[in-house]
Amino acid sequence: MRIHRLTLRNYRAISEYRLDLPGNGVVVIEGENEVGKSSIAEALWVVFDVPDSSDSERIRAIKPVDRDAATEIEVEVSTGEYRFVYFKRYHRSPRTELRIQAPRPEHLTGREAHDRAMAILKETMDTTLWSALRLLQGESLNEVPLAGHASLAAALDEAAAAHLGGDREESLMDRVHREYRLYFTETGRENRDFAALRSAAAAAERAVRDIEKRIDALDALAERHAELEGESARLGAAATEAAAATIAAREEVAEHKRLAAAVENLETRARLARSERDAALAELERRGRVEQSLAAARERLALLEPQRASTAEELARAEHELARVKEQAAAAEAEHRRQTANARVAGDDYAYHHERLQVEQMAERVERVQRNQAELRELAGRLNAIGVNARVIAGLEALDREYQQAASRAGAEGAAVEVNVQSPATISFDGEAAHVEPGTPFEARVAGEAVFVLPGGIEVRVRAGHQAAQAAAAAAEARARLEAALTAAGVASVVEARELESERRALIERRAGLERQVEADLRDQTAESLAAKLSRSRSWVDGYEASRHASVPLPATLQEAREARDAAAATEALAATAHEAAREALQRATERLSELKAGMERLDHQAEAAAREVAGLAASLDEATAREPAEKLSARAAEAAAALASIDRELEGARRSLDELGDAAARLAAAEAAERKAGQALQEAERERSEVRGALQHAGESGLHQQLQDARSALDAAASELASWEARANAARTLHDTLKRHRDAARRAYAAPLQDRVQEFGRAVFGPTFAIELDTELRIARRTLNGVTLEFHRLSVGAREQLGILLRLAVASLVSKSGGVPLVLDDVLGWSDPRRLRRIGEVLALAARETQVLVLTCTPERFASVAPATVISLPSGAVRRQEVAPAPDPAVPPPGTAPRRAAPVRQPAGQAAFDLFGEPVPPSGR
Repeated sequence: MRIHRLTLRNYRAISEYRLDLPGNGVVVIEGENEVGKSSIAEALWVVFDVPDSSDSERIRAIKPVDRDAATEIEVEVSTGEYRFVYFKRYHRSPRTELRIQAPRPEHLTGREAHDRAMAILKETMDTTLWSALRLLQGESLNEVPLAGHASLAAALDEAAAAHLGGDREESLMDRVHREYRLYFTETGRENRDFAALRSAAAAAERAVRDIEKRIDALDALAERHAELEGESARLGAAATEAAAATIAAREEVAEHKRLAAAVENLETRARLARSERDAALAELERRGRVEQSLAAARERLALLEPQRASTAEELARAEHELARVKEQAAAAEAEHRRQTANARVAGDDYAYHHERLQVEQMAERVERVQRNQAELRELAGRLNAIGVNARVIAGLEALDREYQQAASRAGAEGAAVEVNVQSPATISFDGEAAHVEPGTPFEARVAGEAVFVLPGGIEVRVRAGHQAAQAAAAAAEARARLEAALTAAGVASVVEARELESERRALIERRAGLERQVEADLRDQTAESLAAKLSRSRSWVDGYEASRHASVPLPATLQEAREARDAAAATEALAATAHEAAREALQRATERLSELKAGMERLDHQAEAAAREVAGLAASLDEATAREPAEKLSARAAEAAAALASIDRELEGARRSLDELGDAAARLAAAEAAERKAGQALQEAERERSEVRGALQHAGESGLHQQLQDARSALDAAASELASWEARANAARTLHDTLKRHRDAARRAYAAPLQDRVQEFGRAVFGPTFAIELDTELRIARRTLNGVTLEFHRLSVGAREQLGILLRLAVASLVSKSGGVPLVLDDVLGWSDPRRLRRIGEVLALAARETQVLVLTCTPERFASVAPATVISLPSGAVRRQEVAPAPDPAVPPPGTAPRRAAPVRQPAGQAAFDLFGEPVPPSGR
């Protein structure tokens, strides 16, 4: 996997930033703390891991705190045969978009785009290995969990091939595995064929048991028929007894109903007497409560008058205080308006100076676009003049191989002629003279027919076989086809065609680079619209100073404008604070006056309500006494209580008689149920006796004993086939497990390639005595240096961090041949001395030749020895190429001293939306 471009908008403190990365090599992103470096590393995983609909704490944390804006991430990636652009927007109007450019164009949005991107990554790379190799800020000492990663396993397979038996072992293992799979699944369980044989044997055994059970059941039926004869007679007598018991129970139920009616009548009379008594007592109690309430209301009315007088005095003082606070609030508001106007002018002056800076950057973009577009037109003409490409080269190489093979066959099929002489002589071969010396024979191959003329007038004619002639003709035809193809391609040889193809690829690569630069400069604009935008910005800048009418002079520089803006903002904030304090004091005085007025109104309402309550309670008490005096009411309550006592005694006797009778209805229900049960049992016995008789008659015609004999024969056949299958399966399992055990033992040497690579890198850093040991999880267990071996956890912080980085580099380099994964290192090597820093930087540059390494740091001098490398400075976005590492150890500057660097190359305007002081760019609005 390779990351070609990353664009962030409104991501934490980053307003907008675009990062273009080379396919291989080291990219060092340097900048001060809190400028957004770690956000770049974090975004590489957020865009793939988290759907746009997420509202998790992780997504809420990346939203900018100083503005209400949606966070956007866009990344351009190539992995396997795919190249695509992946876009996500979070927080507001969430959106996911996937534009696949190769191997064929696709355009997806929403959840479908997210799922497709995840499927491409899982198809083309080891996503868990990528996660394991992450080295973010604060994680430099973490161990790397490598065991089980597919990409690393594949690379170790290739590197450790010498420990295995080669193709012959794999071929044998494949054949044994195929035989093993005839009987078992990959997980070691019996397969469907095995299960089918077991099922067939079990089914045959069940069939035998079923027939045996049916024969046993017939014997039991005969015994049951004899039992049912006697049971029918017994059940008939029981049914007659149950009918008589039911008649007696019905008579008891009638008596129970008569007694229950008498009890119900007495209970009704008792309720009426109790109601009369309770009503009289309740009225007496209510009159007592009214008298108590009347006394309490008169007391409350007497207490309200002093409270009303005190509240009236406090209300007058609050009105005087409100008038004073109003005057102070008006003065504070006027001062706030004046300071706000001054702050607005200072902000406009700062925007003017910032727009001037944007005009300069935009002019550079326009000039670069025009220059690159002219070169692109020139490249198009040169590419059109080249007549070869990869397909043409492949065709020419195939014709060349065909001709070479045909010529070789013609030479091999021809007749071999050898002429030896005793003294120097001249001979003729097909009309051409050849001088021959003694001891040096003349040799020739004859494809068809040739004439040799020897000294003394001797002529020898040599004819090759028919196949030799055919081979010579085939070689001539192959050569003719090759020459025709070379002529059509406009080249004289295959070598010249390859050179033209190399030139064409170089031109195409240059054209792609120019197109990417033009695209980066233009982004979503055209050259004309960019020039027009530049013109509008210049016009606004030119007209601002002329239209400015402020009383203070215009600042001379952006820094002065920024300081004036900040000072005006601070003054305006103080005025706003004073204004707010005055408004709060006015609010409190107003609220206090309102509270006092409301309190006075409540006291007035309470006094009126208490007076009304006293009058109402007195009138209610007088009315009740006039309607029925208290003496008569007490006498009526006593009479009702005496009547109730007499009725209760009579009711107690009636209930006792009813209880003595008991639950007659239950006894009747039980008798009726017993009668029904006896009848049902008799009917069931008769039905069962009829069914048993029919079953016994039918069993004599079914031939169960012959069926039992046939089923036992089928069981013997199925058991025999299953035993044979089990024997073959056990043999296959034994052979498979034995071979697998020995091959696994050989593959335990897989750790050797990774250990060798780490030691290769480590000796460049620590010296020739450096060595390590890996555990079964491929983690560093021990380190040996100068003959001293220490456990990993006992090493110093700096050594553990350095070993962790070397292990990650070794893994990334081992899997690079299969595409690999980018290695991201954030804020590392903080505990390393200058000598180790230089050596690790050299190893980092060496390992990055075949992979992509992204380093983020706030201390760039740590990586001054990484060369070659691309260095990007934030927040300016300036890019430079670090081609030469610093001098050896004596000249290595200590940490904190900036090394000499090549002159920076200014990034295109619009590449980074930071101003020179790391603040977001204010919108121009022009």
